[in-house]
Amino acid sequence: MQRCSVCRESKPFTDFHRNGRSKSGYSATCKECAKARARKWFRDNQGRGKVTRAAWYSANRESQIHYMKKYWYENHEACLASGKRWREENKERKRAKDRAWQAANPEKSRLYHRVSRARRRAAEGFHTADDITRIRKLQRNRCAICRRKLGDEDHTDHITPLARGGTNWPKTSSCYAGHVISKNTPETLWNTCDLSVSCSSRSPIKNPPQGRGLDGRI
Repeated sequence: MQRCSVCRESKPFTDFHRNGRSKSGYSATCKECAKARARKWFRDNQGRGKVTRAAWYSANRESQIHYMKKYWYENHEACLASGKRWREENKERKRAKDRAWQAANPEKSRLYHRVSRARRRAAEGFHTADDITRIRKLQRNRCAICRRKLGDEDHTDHITPLARGGTNWPKTSSCYAGHVISKNTPETLWNTCDLSVSCSSRSPIKNPPQGRGLDGRI
């Protein structure tokens, strides 16, 4: 047992942080009092605290990543429970944070949505943001079916829908114009796409892809 120098309560050594420089081998302040003191300091020094943490993390990035991975594997269930509890207690803050991230990272947001949808469907395969960039480059930044120039509202979708047995591999995905893919599947896009007009210039395309298959493959 040891007496905390702040709350003056006698507590077991497990309630104190280890400190090799002290005579007992433990800190003089209990864990609860140390947490309370740290919270107060960060509230009073928010700007300074952020700069300090950022500088420390930048100087110890590799060791911190290793520590966080090790802690996650050793305390997997506790981390999941803690994260779930935080999300339930901070729903509005979580929504605002998610919206801000999605607005700043639209392509990654769509990618995570597709991966999550594939997992729910138990579909095989996976693809990354680099795969989507490669697919767009192969398509010359144009819709796989109507050949309109792709913009910020473009979509990457599965050629064969997951609900119909499609997979999530890069070779089974293509980029489509956003104004039609949001309401159609690749099988029905031919009925809604104007194959003779370019999205950006509204000028006729010299060689409309009349021979392209209904699945939109390149």
